[in-house]
Amino acid sequence: MIGGAKITNIEAGELMKNISVVFQNVYLFEDTILNNIRLAKPNAGDEEVISAAKKSKLP
Repeated sequence: MIGGAKITNIEAGELMKNISVVFQNVYLFEDTILNNIRLAKPNAGDEEVISAAKKSKLP
């Protein structure tokens, strides 16, 4: 169940569009932190990447 809905009642394509997998093992490429974050959105500008990094900061 996800959000009260049985996943067996959701088409696979629709389910995959609405969930994401977060792996527990972290891997950083031999590059800057900026470029490691930018892998998710290669055309992101520096300010957008920095903003994303600040939003991900744990309390």
